[in-house]
Amino acid sequence: MEASVQLPKGASPLNSYAKLYADAGHGLVIAVYALPTFIEQAAVQECSDMQLDGTLKDVPCVSKSVRGLQSGERRWISNYSDLTPLTDARDCESVVLTYDIRNRRFDEVNCAGRREGRQSL
Repeated sequence: MEASVQLPKGASPLNSYAKLYADAGHGLVIAVYALPTFIEQAAVQECSDMQLDGTLKDVPCVSKSVRGLQSGERRWISNYSDLTPLTDARDCESVVLTYDIRNRRFDEVNCAGRREGRQSL
């Protein structure tokens, strides 16, 4: 994938990004290429998680499996929803990609801050 991707205008060089991949099912791979500084900023934020009893609990927005990645590193994530906090970026702090394995083509390659309709993962 990385060898054939053409990043959108305004994106940083490919090796500037930490690269996260997840199987989205149905022959699709979801990827988020995020600048390490953006991952660090997102990692300190807390989100609310609804508990079984209906109460809310503060939890880290970025999972442990995503934290600590550096430029040029890549990691496969078992749960693609762990990528969601990294899609709420300004401009090209992160790039969202969807890749169709069967057809060997990208369905989406956009800077997260420029995604039309701000699709969620």
